[in-house]
Amino acid sequence: MGHRGPWRRRDGRRAVRTALAGAASGALAVLGLLGGPAAHAASGPGGPSVYYVGDDGGLWSYGQQADGSWTTAAAQGPAGVAPPGAPVAATRLPGGPPTAYLVGSDGSLLEDCPATGGPVALTKPGFTAPGTHLTATVKAGHALVTVPLAALAGQVLEIPHPCGPPTALLAGTPLDDYKGGAHASTGLSDGGDALFWVDAGGAVRVQWRAAQTGAVSEKQLTAPGTAKPGGGVAVADTEAAGTSTGVVTLLFTGHDGRVYVAHPVEGGALADVPLPDTTAPVKVPDGAELALPVGKSALRAAWAAGDGTVTVATLSPAGQWQHTDALSGPGFTAPGSSVATAPPADGGDGGDGEFCGTYPHRPVRRTGPLPDPPQWGWQAAGPDNVTPGAVFAWA
Repeated sequence: MGHRGPWRRRDGRRAVRTALAGAASGALAVLGLLGGPAAHAASGPGGPSVYYVGDDGGLWSYGQQADGSWTTAAAQGPAGVAPPGAPVAATRLPGGPPTAYLVGSDGSLLEDCPATGGPVALTKPGFTAPGTHLTATVKAGHALVTVPLAALAGQVLEIPHPCGPPTALLAGTPLDDYKGGAHASTGLSDGGDALFWVDAGGAVRVQWRAAQTGAVSEKQLTAPGTAKPGGGVAVADTEAAGTSTGVVTLLFTGHDGRVYVAHPVEGGALADVPLPDTTAPVKVPDGAELALPVGKSALRAAWAAGDGTVTVATLSPAGQWQHTDALSGPGFTAPGSSVATAPPADGGDGGDGEFCGTYPHRPVRRTGPLPDPPQWGWQAAGPDNVTPGAVFAWA
């Protein structure tokens, strides 16, 4: 692994975190699970929850409770509801519970929140292919779930859901040049929404949906060959966060091993030229997964670098790269794998944030952006059940 393991004993506010390393391979042999009891991630107000599909095909989650403690990852309902490691999307309405969405083994859209006790079907079986990528965001007070290549032929449906009023919105978006992989969506302040992806030719594209008419307009944002088809993209609505150009902040991974930031204009193309992160010490794998939580005075992008280092980059609200920091040693996780992250507690550059990933098949989490040394602060978050390539979602 190239280091002595992610958990060490440390005195002070990060208490005792230990693990027994395996033999020469550096694999974990024994790991004491820390945090709260195994339970549904019924987090307190504002507390984050994390979701993934385990190697048993069940939805697993863990979260922060009202007293600040964390539960240990536990199964939400039965095993076999989805392909192991299947994509999960998550969101929450203001004041509402965290809610997860995934496409099940029978092709139905599933929803999970503390009230359901496990995933429940929102559509009939065969709605789309099992394990399809999907996104979830908040749009005009509703949860908006977008599923590419679904049977809705571009429609937006209001569907009853058990995780709280109002009804959820479900959008099926046929993308002729979508060949699978990641995509990202965001609601806009005027009630519209946008969906971003890297097409089959390697160009970053967007579909804008107008608030009043529902009309969809599609734009090509970059030249073909810019990025890996289906590769990592992340987006956040930053119109009210001091962004000087565009209405959202968009990130994507380029072929050159760097993460780029740009600002699309609602209904149009880019307001500026994409700028690479030149502060990152290690290149990013082609098509790496990206996460982009929004704080009050800063943005944080997170990814797993080419050497397996969990990495976080800080940007100003206007989209200037500030600095990039290692949150682990090399070899900590699979290069380019999914990393989930929440905004810093104080909303700014220097405050603590929550970060999740895997080591190597076990879900782990840590607090704080600037480790010293980087492997301190990581805790086990659940059992050794994460399938390689599994997607983490945070709400």
